[in-house]
Amino acid sequence: MNNFSILNADSVVISEGDGGYCDPGSVKSLTLQYQNISGKDLTGVIRYPFPGKVNDDFENNVNAPIANADIIKQTNRGVNQVATIAKEDGGAALTAFTGRVKCLEYISGVWTVRDTGAVNFPAAPGDRVYILCNEKILNLYYNPGTAGVYTTLNIKIWTGAAWAIPAGLTNGTSNLSVEGRINLLTSDAATWEKVQIFDTTNDMVYWAYAVEISSPDASPTQAISTTTGFQWDYVYDLPKHFLLDTGLYYLKPPDANPYIPVTPDYEFPNLGRIVFQDDPFAVYTTYSLVCEITYKLPQSGSYVIDATGANAVTVTIDGGSPSAPIGVQTGINPNTGLYYQNTNIISGISIGLNALTSGDQGTIPISELLKYLYQSLDDITFINADLPLGDIDDNDSVTVYSEFRPPIDSVEGENEWIIEDYLSGD
Repeated sequence: MNNFSILNADSVVISEGDGGYCDPGSVKSLTLQYQNISGKDLTGVIRYPFPGKVNDDFENNVNAPIANADIIKQTNRGVNQVATIAKEDGGAALTAFTGRVKCLEYISGVWTVRDTGAVNFPAAPGDRVYILCNEKILNLYYNPGTAGVYTTLNIKIWTGAAWAIPAGLTNGTSNLSVEGRINLLTSDAATWEKVQIFDTTNDMVYWAYAVEISSPDASPTQAISTTTGFQWDYVYDLPKHFLLDTGLYYLKPPDANPYIPVTPDYEFPNLGRIVFQDDPFAVYTTYSLVCEITYKLPQSGSYVIDATGANAVTVTIDGGSPSAPIGVQTGINPNTGLYYQNTNIISGISIGLNALTSGDQGTIPISELLKYLYQSLDDITFINADLPLGDIDDNDSVTVYSEFRPPIDSVEGENEWIIEDYLSGD
């Protein structure tokens, strides 16, 4: 950021921006200005936020092995701290997301959370079922354990002013009597807004994109799903998140046939997720879904560093298996008077170590906040991706609108979720 000053909405230069407290599922806004102080006109400027450390700090668990830890973003030689996956690579496959995120029944005046297990649908007028998501998902899969019998079934979304039946909605479940999908069009989802659902039985409030299912029938046969028979569909998670730019997506053949390019209807590069309106495998049923992506380092997670000797450590990520021993330099470099900086322990982090003894342990937690950052130049169209700022003349500035959208199921606490700003241009 040496070529830019960051100003808040009042045009005051700041070194950091505080988004403030944000309830799970809600939206917190932050407006910043980026002023070019490089002494020259810059072209093709892009805002590339990088992940930061939780609470902007690290923790020494056993003794004090870690002296400092800093996100690199870019080396002194101008090399971005990123890695690439090609579509042919073994780790290029996407994984289908098959969850509910949050599901609520309101039956006979009682709220019940049904995030897992069978879902009970309306048994009388006034009953409702809500299924919620953090970002717009266009398909719901349904499979009956008990087939419902409804003359009328109302499936609605919140438009910001009222619950309304989307004009293009299709219900392939024959009113919850057969296995099928409930499908929203992107044109209908354009008016879909987040809403607060008040669970008065359990004294909970949920912010989310919600689908409401109800029926005015006087005495319907109540539908009950199978255990896994009500969930979001045609949603896929990438093998990595925090993408640099956006990804390319392909259907991979099981033989020597060529890859088939596919385009998702929604892409969330920072979150590492894509959404389709229609089944991407409708024609190519035996294919798999792969990606070509470049992603930022470090990825989010809890990195535990264990000393195995005076000059070796292992790294364990999110409780997985420890890495092979990594050779490190410790203490202060006598030529510079500064700590030796190890960039081979965790990709994308420069780490200084004190003298080590086997058994020493420290933790570096990397924030997930970048997954939930949305950016805009007009305060209308927000993207979950790096933001092109265009050309910025010397001493001119550009305003960036940011929204932080933590997920419904995020854990509330005292921790700060951090991102690190980074701008690049010619």
